[in-house]
Formats: sequence, structure tokens, C-alpha cells
Amino acid sequence: MANVVVDQDQQWLLNCLSATLDPNPDVRNFAEASLNQASLQPGFGSALSKVAANKELAVGLRQISFSIMITYLFQFIFQNLNISFHTLLIFLKERNTIRDPIFH
Repeated sequence: MANVVVDQDQQWLLNCLSATLDPNPDVRNFAEASLNQASLQPGFGSALSKVAANKELAVGLRQISFSIMITYLFQFIFQNLNISFHTLLIFLKERNTIRDPIFH
């Protein structure tokens, strides 16, 4: 990875994304559970989009980030007919923040 300056939250996200590829199943499971918990917080989608769009980061991290974003999008569209109002608000508030780094 290039010399990329990141804050503590971004570093945590990058570490979790990297840990999803760890050969140790305990490490992978913990990383996946951590990312699942983080997905319930505002800002998760925009943080993933920043990783996916950052060309200074390793391609693998960017691909994992984008895969998670797509997974949540599909879940939102196809599976979450009973989605909570809180989750819908988080998604709507982050829509532009998620879209802008990817398409610009």
C-alpha cells in the first residue's frame, strides 16, 4: 500500500477489511462481525465508498469495500422490505456521499 494518510476510523476499517482475508477463521469471523456491527452506524457506506474510490490503496482492499457496498445495496433493494426507518434514513442521508467518490 502506498503512503496513505488515514484517520483512526479509516485505519480500523482498513484493518477489518484486510482481516476478512486472513487464513485464520477466528480472525475472519471477528472481522466480519465487526463490519456487520459497523454497517448499522451512520457513515459506514460513505467510509466504504471512500476506500473503494481511493486509488492509492491496494486493489484488494478497494474490491472488498466495493463488494460489501454492493452486497448491502442488494440487501436493501431486494430483501429489506421490512427495513427499519432508522436504516432507511441512514441510507438516504449517505446516498450522495456514497455516490460522489465512485462516479467522480
